Amino acid sequence: MILETVFGIFLTIAGGGDKSVDPASVIIKGIQTTNKIKEKKKTDELNASMHEEFYQMTKDIIYKTYYKGGQ
Repeated sequence: MILETVFGIFLTIAGGGDKSVDPASVIIKGIQTTNKIKEKKKTDELNASMHEEFYQMTKDIIYKTYYKGGQ
């Protein structure tokens, strides 16, 4: 993975094709993509947490209704 990163940076600076590439814009796009990935992970963790909490509440309601109410 480190080798690919170094090679990618080298190609960005040296210009790996016919088109001119601005290294600053590539770095900014990389930072924005990293921030989007972090935000997505936070959202997924929050959704998983909310799902677990809903599951626990439902289980508690069923337990209280079935076992406590039936006696």
